[in-house]
Amino acid sequence: MKKITIIIILYFIFFPSLAAADLIHGLIAVEKSHEEKEKNVQPNNSNQTAVVKISCDDETKSTTINIPGEYRLTMSEEGSCTLTLSYRQQTMRSPVISTDQPMRFDFAILKKEDGTYSIEQR
Repeated sequence: MKKITIIIILYFIFFPSLAAADLIHGLIAVEKSHEEKEKNVQPNNSNQTAVVKISCDDETKSTTINIPGEYRLTMSEEGSCTLTLSYRQQTMRSPVISTDQPMRFDFAILKKEDGTYSIEQR
C-alpha cells in the first residue's frame, strides 16, 4: 500500500499539470427579450448550437453545445481566462477564473433591440 501511495505522489511531482487540472462548467441559456416577456412567447432556439471556447494564457479548449445546454472544459492553467461564445454567427466574451477547484459559471444570452446578442453571467 505504501508503494502505491509513493508512486502516486511521485507521479504528481513529475507531472504537476495533471494535479492542477480543474473543471470550468456551467449552463448557457437564452433569456426572453422584453417583447417576448410581454407576449409570453418562448424564444426560438430549436436546433441551435454554439461553440464555447475558454482561453487561459497559452491554453485554449473548446466544445460545441446545444442551446440551452451545459458546457464542461478541464483547464490545466490557473488564473484569469476568457470564455468566448460563438452563437448565431456572433461572438461574445466574458471573463472567467480558473482555479484548482471546479468553477461554475452560468450565462444568459440576451438579444438586444438591434438584433445582436450579448452574454451576461448569472
